[in-house]
This record gives sequence, structure tokens and C-alpha cells, in this order.
Amino acid sequence: MARKARLAWIPEPRRWRAKADRPVARKNLGDRRRIGGPPIPGLQRHSLDSAIFHRQSAAAHDVYPSSKRYSGVLSGHQTLAESLELFGDALVEHDDGFRAYNTGGDFARMQLITNKTNSTSANTGLRWQPFGDWHLEGNALFSQVDTLASVDYSPAFFGYTNGTPYLRNLDTIKETDVKLDGTLWASGGSAIKAAAGGSYRREDFSSLVEFTSDNREVNRRVHAAFAEIYAPLISDANAIMGIRRLELSAAVRNDTYSDFAPRPTLG
Repeated sequence: MARKARLAWIPEPRRWRAKADRPVARKNLGDRRRIGGPPIPGLQRHSLDSAIFHRQSAAAHDVYPSSKRYSGVLSGHQTLAESLELFGDALVEHDDGFRAYNTGGDFARMQLITNKTNSTSANTGLRWQPFGDWHLEGNALFSQVDTLASVDYSPAFFGYTNGTPYLRNLDTIKETDVKLDGTLWASGGSAIKAAAGGSYRREDFSSLVEFTSDNREVNRRVHAAFAEIYAPLISDANAIMGIRRLELSAAVRNDTYSDFAPRPTLG
């Protein structure tokens, strides 16, 4: 006989588990877990599809019983000339999430939160090899995450209609990067290599409370520059007793934020 799957709530740790529909040993394990037993007071699930919970007591809880994600990726590159290449990729993603949250206490409020998130990201750039193993690469990135949340309150929240849009968060990033790297000097199987580059990034974030039209917006700009050098001091070609390989790697980077002081980094 085919076994039906059912959901069992395990409070420690908090998560949903699917168990086969079979007899469960009623043995006291000392951890107060209930597997395949009756619903625990304070939390009862009526339907897996609707993911609706009813508040039966003031016990606090915070669970994420449902989440769906759909995504697609497109990537490609094209040779434009013998030493010039165009590349790019794009991502589109949609997420549906559900959260059940109870504040607990004498004035407990149940919140059934539904999130719908649309994410898009696109990156394109050029890679050029002017001579030897030197490469110059530049690229641009655009990324945006748009999240819309609706809530069902129990008891009702004054001024808000359950199930209507409650909060919309919009996070946008625009970035450009450029990098040059290659060999400065080579001899006897050893090579001194260097890299240098910079980037610019702008971040914008807004949070709109839909039913009150209260909109909060913040943004910042980040400039960065870096340089790095790599030199093998001792290699197989000039190894000495007790030392077969010794390398030097040094780097410096400076990030300047529009809302913070510059932060140079040495390494």
C-alpha cells in the first residue's frame, strides 16, 4: 500500500519535516518532540497549499514554511578580433516566500507575511590582450532587487487592510570596473607579475510603506583603486638548501565611501 506523506511540526529545532504515514513509536525521548502526533497548541496548519496558520495561544514563534524560486541565466561571449573579446551574462529570478510570525506575550499579534521578490542582474564587458600576456578588462554591472510584502494581521492592524501591499523595498546597484594585469619581467622560469585597477559603484535603496506612503531613501557612492605585485624570490631554478620556494606578494587598495571616511588597505 502506498504511504501518504504528512507534515509533522518539531519545535526544537524549528523546521517542517515530512514523515511517511506509518506508526510512530510513542517513546519518551526526553526532548518533548512530537512526530506524527496531534498539532501542538499555538500552531496548527490547515493546508500546505494555502500555508495558513491560526493563533491558538500566546506562544511566540517565527517560521518560514513555504518558499518557491524560479530563475533563468543567460551567458555568452563573442570574439570581435584576434585579441578582443566581448562577454556578458544576465540573471532573472522570482521568489515567493511565506512567513508566520507571532510576537507572543499577553498582547500577542499573529502576522502572516507574503513576500514576492523580482531580481534582475546584467553584466557586460570587453577583454583585450594588447601584447604578451597582458590583459585589459572593463565591465559594467546593473543589479536590482524589488520586494513587495503583504501581511495578514490577527488581530487586525489599525489603518491597514489585510492582504493588501504593505511594504516595498527596492535595492539597486550600478557598478563599473577596469583592471590591467600581466608580466613585468620573466627569466629562468620565474616571472614578476603586476595588476592594477579601479571601480565605481552606486547603491540606492528605498523602503516604501504602501498604505501610509511613507518612503525612506538612502544612497551612497564607492570609489576604489588597487595595485598588486607578485615576485618569486626563490623557485626550483635557484632553490637553496632548506628553501625550495619563497614568494613575495604585496597589495594596496583604497576604498572611498560617500558616507564614510576613506579606508586604505595594505596586504
